[in-house]
Amino acid sequence: MKGLLFTGGKSSRMGRNKAFLEYQGRPQIVRCLELLENLCEAVFISCKKEEAELYAPYGTVVLDQPGPPTPVNGLFSAMSQYNSDWLCMPIDMPMVYTEDFKRLLKTKGTLGCCFIDSDQNKPDPLLGWYSKNLLPLLRTYITEGGGSLRQVILKNNSSFSVIKHLNPLRQINVNTPESNQKISNIMSERYVPVNCTFYDILEEAVVLKRPNTLQIIEKSKTTTLSNCVITDLYSSESVEFMTTKEGNTYRLDQIVSINGVLLDDFSNGCYLM
Repeated sequence: MKGLLFTGGKSSRMGRNKAFLEYQGRPQIVRCLELLENLCEAVFISCKKEEAELYAPYGTVVLDQPGPPTPVNGLFSAMSQYNSDWLCMPIDMPMVYTEDFKRLLKTKGTLGCCFIDSDQNKPDPLLGWYSKNLLPLLRTYITEGGGSLRQVILKNNSSFSVIKHLNPLRQINVNTPESNQKISNIMSERYVPVNCTFYDILEEAVVLKRPNTLQIIEKSKTTTLSNCVITDLYSSESVEFMTTKEGNTYRLDQIVSINGVLLDDFSNGCYLM
């Protein structure tokens, strides 16, 4: 399996190239390539011919073939040159983590898998896995004048798996200075590791699969989650998360209490690595 990074359009709304926006001290293009490299045998950058020199210092580029100036042509161009399945992501999703890719790889369709767009309730195809067997269909579609990867999925929906993201916040596209500032603020919030004993309590709740009452801080307000079943605990980039049966994901330092046991009753300092 190979990885493909879609570098996007002209960044006209942003006013500068989104590939070089920095999050947590690293350019977005570097972070995206590292994520793909963790799971793929080789990683490529999809771009137009006139952008090749700009991106070549960061990795191997795959130039778009003549056709629509859209990601469907980028994927087709990559598949035409390399006989491989492809794991893809766009340059403008800085909140994507390795766990998002792993979930896609667990739910493959015959020809591909992607998440549902949190805004439109339609396939969000740029973050997805695609089988090499998709190539003939893409060739026919582009030859007939098509230009949308989403339409390929919608027209052949029985061959694709489209799943709900556990945390739609991670699907936010950074297209404007305002959205960039919002994501920068979220990502700059320092994670405070929870106490080991409190973590053990959460871990026991996962094992027992029983309903719990949790208090969570969201947007500076405390929310009560009743009959909440915690299904998983995991870490990503030194931040710990829990996932609930309803499909929601929370940082562990958002938790105020579980079944009346307060996090603040314990000292901080236990990373799950």
